[in-house]
Amino acid sequence: MKCLVCFFTVAFVSCAPETPAKPVSSMPLQPIPTISADALKEKLSSADSTNLVLLDVREPDEHAARHIPNSMLIPLGSLAERVGELDGLKDKEIVVYCRSGRRSAKACEFLLKQNFKVKNLDGGILAW
Repeated sequence: MKCLVCFFTVAFVSCAPETPAKPVSSMPLQPIPTISADALKEKLSSADSTNLVLLDVREPDEHAARHIPNSMLIPLGSLAERVGELDGLKDKEIVVYCRSGRRSAKACEFLLKQNFKVKNLDGGILAW
């Protein structure tokens, strides 16, 4: 009987699914810097705003409904193929935003790997 219990215990434990580790490529290279809506508003009203680019990574209908003035729109799903549009902006700080901050965090991870200086708008357009 003890052998039977041991057999089923070993079989059950060895067949249990493993929790897969996150692939290294999906882990951010570094923490994503953030900026609050208040800090961004302050920056936009200062002389420092000339070195600032606003990037909306939501969908066109979301952007049309409400967006931060003077922001450019590149939806997250198109960012990899349209990143060349940002090449001339590598010396500027790019503040990326979406609705709540999730999509923009993914965009920031991608842009950091492309050597852009980025900040994620904490709370997205909802915080604006």
